[in-house]
Amino acid sequence: MTHEYQRQSYLPLKGDPLMWWKNKSDYEYLKDFIPLVRKYLAIPATSCPAESLFSTAGDLISESRSRLVSEHVDMLLFLNRNS
Repeated sequence: MTHEYQRQSYLPLKGDPLMWWKNKSDYEYLKDFIPLVRKYLAIPATSCPAESLFSTAGDLISESRSRLVSEHVDMLLFLNRNS
């Protein structure tokens, strides 16, 4: 089974990865790990919250507020995002 995975066909660009894995009986031993994979390797669907936070920070921090200490900046961002 060494390097057998390298001979497997590639998933088409518009293919469904879940269906691809469902048809791979060669990897039956991996089924025991599915709950762990779902719990720990789940990838967020978007990076929008991080981009939004940076955008908000850019709006809040201006030349007139450039001397704020980092704790105050953190608090301003927290209050802005949670109000």
